[in-house]
Amino acid sequence: MTGGQNRNSAIVRGGVLVALSSIAARGASFFAQLVLGRLLLPEDFGVYAIALTFTTLAASANSVLRSFLVDALKKDWDFGGLYRLVMWTSVGVSVAAVAMSGALARPFDEPGLATILACLFAAMPLQIAPAFGAARLTKALRFRELSTMWTWSAVLCQIVTVAGALAGLGAISFVGGVVVGSLAEVVLVRRHSGPYPELRGRPRLEGVADTRQLRWIPVSIVVLAVWINGDYASAGLFETAAVVGVYFFAYQLTTALTQPFTLALSSVLLPSFSSLSGEREGADAFSLTVLLVPLASGLPFGLLAVTAAPLTHLVWAGAWDVAIVAIVVLGLVTPMKLLLSTSLSILQASGDWQGYTRLLAVSAVATVVAASVGGMIGGVGGLVSVIAVSNVVLGLGATVLVGATFGLTVAESVFRPFCSWMIWLSGASMVALVGDLHDERLSSIPWHVGLFLLSTLPFVYALFGDAVVSVWRIGARRNTPTAGGAATPSELLQRALADR
Repeated sequence: MTGGQNRNSAIVRGGVLVALSSIAARGASFFAQLVLGRLLLPEDFGVYAIALTFTTLAASANSVLRSFLVDALKKDWDFGGLYRLVMWTSVGVSVAAVAMSGALARPFDEPGLATILACLFAAMPLQIAPAFGAARLTKALRFRELSTMWTWSAVLCQIVTVAGALAGLGAISFVGGVVVGSLAEVVLVRRHSGPYPELRGRPRLEGVADTRQLRWIPVSIVVLAVWINGDYASAGLFETAAVVGVYFFAYQLTTALTQPFTLALSSVLLPSFSSLSGEREGADAFSLTVLLVPLASGLPFGLLAVTAAPLTHLVWAGAWDVAIVAIVVLGLVTPMKLLLSTSLSILQASGDWQGYTRLLAVSAVATVVAASVGGMIGGVGGLVSVIAVSNVVLGLGATVLVGATFGLTVAESVFRPFCSWMIWLSGASMVALVGDLHDERLSSIPWHVGLFLLSTLPFVYALFGDAVVSVWRIGARRNTPTAGGAATPSELLQRALADR
C-alpha cells in the first residue's frame, strides 16, 4: 500500500476503535444506571440533570477544542501559548462559576444543587486539559490509545458513582464520578501523549494566521452545551426535580442504545461525504443515509417501546414504573433525533461549518423552548410529549435543509425516511390498540413482540427492500480489497449506490 492508502486505512480503523470506545462507555453508563435506579430517587437524578445544563460547558469545550487543536498542530501554531490561554481562561471561568453557584441554583429551589454545581464547576479545568493531549494523539493517528483512555475514564466514572450511591451520598455520587473520571483522563493523556505544556509563560496566539475563526470556538461551545443538556434546566424552572429526574432517566436509557447506529454511520457512511464528488453522487449518498437511519433504528427502538413496561418493572422492581411512558415515547422518536444528528454530522463531514453552526443553534433554541413548554404543561407525559414533537420536527426539518444542499426537493429528502419511521410507529400503535403497552407482566412480551414484527416487517420488505440489500452489500464488502488495498468507506458507499 502507498502512504496515502495506509493513512486512509488507519483512519478507518481508528474511527471504528473510537466508536467502539464510545459504545463501551455507554455500556458502562447503562449498567451503572441499572444499579443506580435501585439506589437513588428520581429527585437525585433530577438535581444532577439540572446541574448538567450548566456544567456541560466543560465537556463541550473539550470536544470543540480537540478538533480545533488538531488543526493548530497541523499549522504549527504556538501550541504552548494556546494551552496557557485556554487553561488560564478555564480557571478564571471556573472560579467565577463557583462563586455564582448559589445564585444559579436559587431559581430551582433544590437543596444540594448549589453544592453540586460548585463541585462540578471547580472540576472544569480537569475536563478541558486532556483536549490538548488528545489532539496530539489524534494527529498522530494513535486511536488505540485514545479509545483505551476514554473507555477507562468512563468505567472509573461509573464505578465511583455507584460506590457513592451505595454509601448513601445521593446526587453527590455523580460528582465523585465526574471528578475521578476527569482525573483519570488527565493522567492517561499525559502517559500516552507526553507532558502537558508549561503553564508558566505568557498566554498568546502567536502563529495564528487568522484569529477571526477563533471567535466561533466559544460560541460553538455554548451552543453545543445548550443543545446537549439545556432541556433539563429549562424544564426544571417549571417542574419538580422528580419529574426532571424521570425524564433524565428515560432519556439516558434510550441514548445508551443509540451507539451501534452511531458506529455504523461513523465507520462506513459519514466519512464518505468528505470525498464524494458531484451533486448527483452526493444526493444519492444522502438519500440512502437518511433512509437507513430510521429504517435500521426503528426496529430496536420499536421493540423497546412495546416491551418497556414489563422490562422496566422487572429490572427496577417497580421503582421506575413512573418512567415507562417517557421510555416508550422517547424510544419511538429516537430515529427522528438520530436524523438530526446525522444531518449535523453530514454538514461536518462536508466541511459546511457555517451550516452546521446555524442548524445546531436552531436545534438548541428549539430544545430549550420545547422543554420549557413541556414543563409548563406539567407532568412527565406533558414534558416528554412536547419534546417528542420537537424531535420529529427538528429531525425532518434538518433533513430537508441538508437535502437542499444536495439539490433535493422536500419530498425527495423526507418522504421515504418519514414513511419508514411511520411503519415502526404504526406497529407500536397496533400493539397499543390490540394489547396494552402498560401491561407489566413478562408473559406479555412474546405477544407484543410478535404482533409488532408481524405488523411491520412485511411492509418494510415490500417498500424498502432495495435499501436493505444495499446495507447487506456494504457489510458483506467491508473487507473486500480493491486494486490498491482495503476498501475505503467512500468506495464501499459508491459500490452500494451503483448496485441499487
